[in-house]
Amino acid sequence: MKKLLVLIIAATLAGTACTWVKVEDDAEDIVVGTMANVRGCEKLSETNVRVADKVGPVARSRDKVSQELLNLGRNEALRMGADTIVPTSEPKDGRQSFAMYQCK
Repeated sequence: MKKLLVLIIAATLAGTACTWVKVEDDAEDIVVGTMANVRGCEKLSETNVRVADKVGPVARSRDKVSQELLNLGRNEALRMGADTIVPTSEPKDGRQSFAMYQCK
């Protein structure tokens, strides 16, 4: 029983360190900008993305969650034909919003 508990805890902790959402190959060129970067660009859409910020009762790394949200935003921009995204909210509870622009 003790070994099972240790195994469960180890698996949970290992899961909190992993980045599960990867940037799609074609989305690697999506620029993450600011409002100053998108002057003169065409706004295409907005998106809200979400990832798990906890694994069971254990909170995941804030940096990992933020990176995954950014990865999801870039992947969604690719699907919408955008080349630039701008965060419109701060990461909170595993959620974040982005505006998508066509600048080229």
